Amino acid sequence: MYRTVLFILVLFIGSIQSISVFASNDIDSLKQQLENVSDNRKSALLNRLSLEYLNVSPQRSIDYAYQSLLFAQRFKNYNDLADAMKTIASINYQIGMLDSAIYYNKLALELYENIEDSTGISKVLNNFGIFYNALGNYEKAITYHLQSLNIKQNLQDSSGIAYSCNNIGVLYYQLGKYQTALNYFEKALSISQSINDKNNEQSSLSNIGLIYFNLKLYDKAIEVLLKSNEINNLLNKIQNVSNNLVLIGNIYSEKKMYEEALEYYLRSQNLNESYGINEPETLYFIAVLFDSLKEYGNSLKYYSRAYKMAGITNDKDILLKSGKSISRSFSAMGKWQDAYESLLLYIKLEDSLSNDKTKYPIEDSAIYRQTSQIDTSVVKENPNDTIVKLEPSASNDSSNTLVNKILFGSTALLLIALLVLIIRCRKNK
Repeated sequence: MYRTVLFILVLFIGSIQSISVFASNDIDSLKQQLENVSDNRKSALLNRLSLEYLNVSPQRSIDYAYQSLLFAQRFKNYNDLADAMKTIASINYQIGMLDSAIYYNKLALELYENIEDSTGISKVLNNFGIFYNALGNYEKAITYHLQSLNIKQNLQDSSGIAYSCNNIGVLYYQLGKYQTALNYFEKALSISQSINDKNNEQSSLSNIGLIYFNLKLYDKAIEVLLKSNEINNLLNKIQNVSNNLVLIGNIYSEKKMYEEALEYYLRSQNLNESYGINEPETLYFIAVLFDSLKEYGNSLKYYSRAYKMAGITNDKDILLKSGKSISRSFSAMGKWQDAYESLLLYIKLEDSLSNDKTKYPIEDSAIYRQTSQIDTSVVKENPNDTIVKLEPSASNDSSNTLVNKILFGSTALLLIALLVLIIRCRKNK
């Protein structure tokens, strides 16, 4: 029933903030510094700007990364050049271009190896683990993470060791080896607490909570998730707080304590709305809970909201599940004609997605005509905030622009290859 998410698979590309009120201040500060430094020092600042924009605007992130790369090339700053390549690899990963991410990461690895930067090598190996995990090649991902962990142990990098242990634990979790995963998460937690690394500590606690959830140790899971959220609140990691609240809601739902589950789901959704987080899964869970309570008017409302948001975020799993559930909710309410029409639309939707079409074929229909008739007696909200017609997303144009940006970088890559050869020649001499 649940599509649970582990709370750490860390890309080592720099200090990337989660949702934070300070993010814009950091960007403004970096831009001001950029205006006051000489050209030979701009590559590092440009790379930091790229990292700040990574989760805000991939378009700007790629722009700053390529500017960083060009300045690093110009002044033969090989460390910054490797950092820029690592960042570009991570941007490719963020936008789903995994082959390109692996390609750029290989270039970064070669540069780090040529300048004998062990820290850089360990971070790139870690990122290979992330990329191969995304490709579903868990064994290969574990191999890279173990290589990264070995270097960090030699460097006595306690924080890095904790990150690697968390990442390896994630992979064993995905392989269904919960006890092995738990061992790595507990090791990460112990190290994090010993060095007062709050970021790693909250991630480790969240992951341990998820393991306990899967082992049906529900009370222990709730205990560690609440501890994790105490730290998340201190660090202003709103997305993590929201994710943990959903998982606690799932636990109470499994225990058939529906009122408590609803409380945590709604707390998560309120956070999402306050911080502009588009998370259709939370809305879907709320709808499922109302189904359990036989509050079909409310379940229809939240299935519809989940459906709309899934269309915006391109979450096909929630889109299909909520689309199918809308028909079921109409049936439960005795609205057979609406249920029939919605089912036909669901079949059309499923066929469209199986053919990889990007526009979802839910137009004016019973789903939308019934908006004013939906019972909202349990959860009072703005009636205009219920079931809304989907509009085409502009995200495809943005993705195409990013692809073009990346293609234009081919010339830069040729220059980098030459620089790598130059470094090798100098080392041989």
